[in-house]
Amino acid sequence: MRRGTNPLAVLLMVVVFVAAIVVALIVRNNLPASVSQFKDLIFWGIVIVIGGVGGVLIGKNMNKR
Repeated sequence: MRRGTNPLAVLLMVVVFVAAIVVALIVRNNLPASVSQFKDLIFWGIVIVIGGVGGVLIGKNMNKR
């Protein structure tokens, strides 16, 4: 039997994604000039890491209804 999508999990995933982008923007703007050529790579790396970890944690914890 298929269960429906938990609306709280969707809301939390959106919050995690927005927080990941905000944190990545703050880090990107505070990087020294010596790594300025890697700013975009660092930005997307941080977004992927924070979003991935948040998604895994939400998936593990929200499936226990």
